[in-house]
Parts: sequence; structure tokens; C-alpha cells
Amino acid sequence: MAIFICVIMVGIKTWSSTAISILTFFGLCFVAAREFILNGVLIDFVALAFTIAAAFIFSILFRIRFADRMVKTKELELDSILQAGKLASEGLKTDKASDVILATLINSVGARGLLLRWKNDKTSEFEKTYAYGSAMAILKSDSAGAEERLAQNTIKTQKAALSEEKAHSFLCAPLMLKGEVVGAVTLVDKVVSGKPNEIFFDEADLKLFMILTQQTAISLESARLYEEVNELFLSSIRALAETIDAKDPYTRGHVQRVTDVALAIADEMKLDEKQKKQLTVGSILHDIGKIGIKDAVLSKPSQLTEEEKKIFDQHPDIGSKIMKPIGQLEEMIPLIRHHHESYDGSGYPDGLKGEAIPLGARIMAVADTFDAMTSDRPYRKALPREAAKIEINKMSGKQFDPKVVEAFDNLWEKGKLK
Repeated sequence: MAIFICVIMVGIKTWSSTAISILTFFGLCFVAAREFILNGVLIDFVALAFTIAAAFIFSILFRIRFADRMVKTKELELDSILQAGKLASEGLKTDKASDVILATLINSVGARGLLLRWKNDKTSEFEKTYAYGSAMAILKSDSAGAEERLAQNTIKTQKAALSEEKAHSFLCAPLMLKGEVVGAVTLVDKVVSGKPNEIFFDEADLKLFMILTQQTAISLESARLYEEVNELFLSSIRALAETIDAKDPYTRGHVQRVTDVALAIADEMKLDEKQKKQLTVGSILHDIGKIGIKDAVLSKPSQLTEEEKKIFDQHPDIGSKIMKPIGQLEEMIPLIRHHHESYDGSGYPDGLKGEAIPLGARIMAVADTFDAMTSDRPYRKALPREAAKIEINKMSGKQFDPKVVEAFDNLWEKGKLK
């Protein structure tokens, strides 16, 4: 009897409501049996029988519960892997790809810190290139040596490892590409909700970490190559734009100044990274169409005639057509084409009006005009910057988007354009 009651109490305290219901049922049966069976021996026999039955049911429930936990763990692992892949690929489209990829790794495993080492191609040394969270404190603590030894051993053996040092727990895995170690990543201290002192990783964490770092190595290398190609692309188009600038000594440096002002306005208007990247490329290439305009028109030392102005005004259309075959510039081409449109619809080449003009083009229109007014021309001297600002405000709602002009004025008040 006492044994059976203990089984019931353990079931109530430890397991599910299903277990409680079954054990309660057996308890009621036992009480009923006691009423009808008066022989003490039989009572003991019934108690033993019910106890054995309850233990049997209890073991089945334990196995079901354990299996359920294993399924949920596998589901969590799979979800983490899928999320890591998804976010990593999205990260490649941003200027902070590495941050996105590593944050995914930290969150998927549940760590308080991360330390990344990456192989320097020139020196072949594995350099610390990224530290996050508690890893920064580890580098300055007595545990730094233990983490360093773990990382070096991981790189040497090419095997992931789990280690504990004093009050810290580490997971370290090599980052492999084509059979070669290109880096190593260390996770520091496990995050356990509601249990701040429980910081130790286990074998399940190590297994998930090993799977995720395979994706991490590929993603980080892809991000690095993407950034290199992107920088090469920007350098190439800057060189092309500067070549056009150089054709006219009065416009030398114009592209860079327009880009700087446009990006400052974009920051003031809280544009996202994708929009700012498009604006950067659009600003650099905004006058690329001038390559199709005769030098006699571009470099004329006096004001253009009406006929010459019509020729000059073709440069946004020419520029958009030159860039059209380049698929990567699809989202930037509208900025190149429409940076001379006016907010009231009186601009060129398509007479677009208001919000129909791409926002980047509306920003570039203000930046381009401000630099043009504050630069010398063969037929006139540059306006003082204060006078140019006044002219920009006069054309708000006509040539320029009032919201862009407001952002421009805010920058002026902050002293960023004076």
C-alpha cells in the first residue's frame, strides 16, 4: 500500500496529466477492492498487483515522454539549420553580412558570446576578426589562455570540441572549405532562460553547433567574396564616372560631392541600407549618359543655345540605355534616368510628377542642383552656399520634393552642409 501511494505521488509531481489520470484510476480501483476484499493477504496481493501495473504504465509514459522530447529536439535542430541558411543567404545582400551570419549562429545554439578567427591569406595566421558579447570579456580574463589553446587545438585537429574552464563553457569548431581550415569559431557560455547560473553546453549543443558551422564557413566566405566583388564594382564605376568628370575641368569632383550630399540626406531621412546602396551607385552613375554628348556641348565656355540644351538634356536617357544591359543595375537605372525630373512634373525626360519619381532620384535632384549652383562654370561664378540653400528652398514643391528639402535643411542646421 505504501509503495503504491509513493508511485502515485511521484507521478503527480513529475509527469503529465495523463499519468496522473491513470494512476488515480488505479488508486480508485484499489479503494474499491479494499471494500470488497476483507482478507489481509488478498489486500496485500491486490496492492502489489496494482503497484506493478502502475509501474508498468509509468514506464510506458516515461518512454513516450522521452520520445516526445527527442522529436521536439530534432525539430528545433532542423528549424535552426533552416533559419541559419535563410538568414545567411539574406545576409549576403547587406553590407553587414558577417554580422547577420554570426548572429544566426549565436541565436541558434543559444550562446552568450562568440569569437571568430579567420585565416590571413598572406601570413597564414589565424587572426581574431570578430568578438561578440561575453567573448570580449573572456579575452581580458584568466580564461583567455584556455580558449586560445582550445581554438588552436581545434584548428590543428580539425575537430569540434566542448570544454569547460572554471566558470565558463566553450564550444569550438573549425571552419572548413574544400577540406582546408579557413577559420575557427568559439561560442562562450550557454544562455538558459530563467537559469542565469546554468552556463554549460552539452553534447546536444555540440552536435547542433557542428552542423551549423558547416553552413557558417560557406556563408562567411561567400560574404567575403561578395564584398570584394562589390568593392571592385564600385571602384570600377567610380573610375568611369571620374573619367567623364575629367572631360570638363569645371565638373571635376562633381560625382563624389553629389554622392556625399545624397547619402547625407538619405541618412537624415532614415533610408535603409539597401536604399542607400542603390543611391550610392545611382549617384556615381547619374551623369554617365554624358559620354554620349559631344565635347563641344559639354565643354562650351558660354551658355547653351536651345538646340544645344535639348542635346544636353538627353544624357539621362542615354545613361539609362547604356546601363540597361547590366542586370545588376536594374534597380539603379530609374535613379539615373529620372534625376532631372521635377516634383511638379515639369522636368525631363519623362515628365514624371510627385511620388511617381523614385525617391532616390528626388534626393539626387537636390544634391545635384546644390553642387551645380555652388561650383564655378565657364559662364558664371559659383553661388555662395547660403544663397544656394535659399534657392533650393524656393523650389520646394516645384522642382524638389518638400520632404527631401526638409531633410536638406535639417542637415544645414546641423552644420553638415555649410
